[in-house]
Amino acid sequence: MTLWQLPTGRVRSRAENDRNSYVVVVMNGDLERLRQALVDGGVEVSELAQSVNNEFVWFYDPDDNRFETQPTAHRPYRRHSSRNRVSTC
Repeated sequence: MTLWQLPTGRVRSRAENDRNSYVVVVMNGDLERLRQALVDGGVEVSELAQSVNNEFVWFYDPDDNRFETQPTAHRPYRRHSSRNRVSTC
């Protein structure tokens, strides 16, 4: 993980969050319950969002840095057998 401090006098805007790296926290447990605990603690938190293969919540620290939290994979890793692989040679 890399953290850095902006030069004195420079301020990032929230609009830049999609172009910056951010910390992703992978957790075990109920994501909605964690989200509600953050809301109850006064933290600015997004609604639960879903992508094709993931669900996540963004939350922000007092400096408007974005963090993402997501659950561990819902499905266990499955090893593909060699007989199902397609050869590219």
